[in-house]
Amino acid sequence: ISHGNVNSWERKKKAKKAGGETFVSLIQFDTMCETLIDAVKPDKLIEWAMTDFTPRGGTSLYDGVWTAMNHLKAKPATDDTAYLVCVISDGGENSSTEVTQAIMTAEVKKLQEQGNWVFTYLMANVDIKQGQVTFGANANNISIYNSTSAGATATYSTNAASIGNYM
Repeated sequence: ISHGNVNSWERKKKAKKAGGETFVSLIQFDTMCETLIDAVKPDKLIEWAMTDFTPRGGTSLYDGVWTAMNHLKAKPATDDTAYLVCVISDGGENSSTEVTQAIMTAEVKKLQEQGNWVFTYLMANVDIKQGQVTFGANANNISIYNSTSAGATATYSTNAASIGNYM
């Protein structure tokens, strides 16, 4: 996760004047999953610095998505509740222990079919087809970038604009 991307989303959401309420949760995943932000209103978010994100090891990509889904499903919901799950990873799956790819993908598809769940993926150095197969995702919801500063910045800016439009 890039602190610039998180801050970009925050600014977009603060500026957006829409009906209903928006809440942000942030789950960091590597060899473990950790909730860093839990259902905070965008105007209460703080600016992030690179030191706020500490790489700790592998990429438990399936566990990260699974944890995020279960975290959001456990929150109170109404008929007009919608979910936007943005998965950002600089690497491929290599250390999940909680869930398999098949189970995670089936759950993503089930939630997307409900019509109020959207999943987006920002992935470094992977093929879009691989993302579609791995996550059951629409190719339009996958952004692939080169893991360079310029590649990440361009992708994050585009994604922040899209998220701003969604909110």
